[in-house]
Amino acid sequence: GLFSRCPRTGLLWALEGLGWQNLRPVSRILAQLSLTQIDDNWANKPIASLSALFRSWMPQTAAPLSERIKVLEELVRDFPDVAWEICIQQFDPSDRTGFYSHKPALRNDAIGQGEPRTGREHYEFCRKAFELALAWESHTASQLGDLVQHLEGIPEEEQGRVWDLIDDWAERTTDEKAKATLRETIRRFAFTRRGRRQGRTVRLRPSRKRINSHAPQQRSSAR
Repeated sequence: GLFSRCPRTGLLWALEGLGWQNLRPVSRILAQLSLTQIDDNWANKPIASLSALFRSWMPQTAAPLSERIKVLEELVRDFPDVAWEICIQQFDPSDRTGFYSHKPALRNDAIGQGEPRTGREHYEFCRKAFELALAWESHTASQLGDLVQHLEGIPEEEQGRVWDLIDDWAERTTDEKAKATLRETIRRFAFTRRGRRQGRTVRLRPSRKRINSHAPQQRSSAR
């Protein structure tokens, strides 16, 4: 109803409160909950609470950088679909709005924690997320499309590694539908005026030709 409350808010607040000092178990619980797609209009969702724990520039946990990296690696191994979203968010330049997670009222677990961070710690976590995304066990066309869409958040000197992945994938895959999907993503986000209008700094590579070279050729009818 109009004035009803989100039934999962209490559970998520409890997990967020525990997450300040118990990153690993809380992350795994939230990742498991995030496997279920929730399509309602409430902002309180497990994936949002999980993302806040690993937000590179404003992590809602007291866990040090080394622990956050270790737990993220475990999520990549055990919950790859969820972890992919977490990794991609780290170099998404449009994802720069952060909210504070619930803090315990009767404990000092989160005192002085959860504030925005910059510098080395922010860079190293983003870098780790990028390396994990590149080293994924088996990329899909959708995942490669995610990387293309986030090229502007990747240093220009590193963008060539994304195009190399696409080149290798195009050589191996025989799924023409998947290739067509990726071609369209590249056209929309890397090679169009729309992409340039959005302020994207993208290093273009021959992958466009490589993928197009695998497209089915239409036969011209004789006149």
